[in-house]
Amino acid sequence: MPHDIITNFSLTISPMPSSMLSNNILEKINYLSFHYDVHPYLRLIITEDMISDYNKLFKFLLQLKYAYKTLHKMRYGVHRKFIKQCKEQFFFHNIKLQKLLQQLFRICATLFQYWFLEEKGLLTILKIENLEKDFLDVMSSIGSQVETIYVRSGDLKYNLHFEMLHDEILYNMPSAWD
Repeated sequence: MPHDIITNFSLTISPMPSSMLSNNILEKINYLSFHYDVHPYLRLIITEDMISDYNKLFKFLLQLKYAYKTLHKMRYGVHRKFIKQCKEQFFFHNIKLQKLLQQLFRICATLFQYWFLEEKGLLTILKIENLEKDFLDVMSSIGSQVETIYVRSGDLKYNLHFEMLHDEILYNMPSAWD
C-alpha cells in the first residue's frame, strides 16, 4: 500500500522559454511542478486546487531554502525563527508580503553575485549601488507591510516570534540607522 502512494507522486520540469538567458535559480523554480494522481475516492478531499496550492507552497519553500543558503554564503546569519515566522505568519495570510519577500530573495542572490564580480574587478560600482538601492526599497516595503500587520492585529495577543520578527525587521530598516 505505501509503495502505491509513492508511485502517485511525480515532479516535472516544464520547458523553459528559449528567451530565458538568466542562470538565476529563483526564476527557474517556477518551472517545477509537483503532481499527485489522486485515487477517485479521495478526489473529494484532495482537490486540484489543493494540489495547486501545494505547488505554490513547494516553490516558495524552495525559494526560501535557496535564499537561506545564499545568505549564509554571504556570511550573514539568518535566524531560524525568521524563516519559521515567514512561513507561518505571512505566506498564508499576506500575498503582497510574500511577493516582496521573493523579490528580496532575488535581490540578495543578485547582490551576492555582483559583490563576487566586484571583488574580481569585473563590475562597476554603479550597478551595485543601483541594486543596493532596490534592496533598501524592498526592505522598506517589507517593513511597512510588517508594521501594517502589527497595527491591524493590535487587539490580538501576539505570538512571541512575530514580535521578535517585527522588532528585528524594524530595527534593521535604513531609517533606524539615521
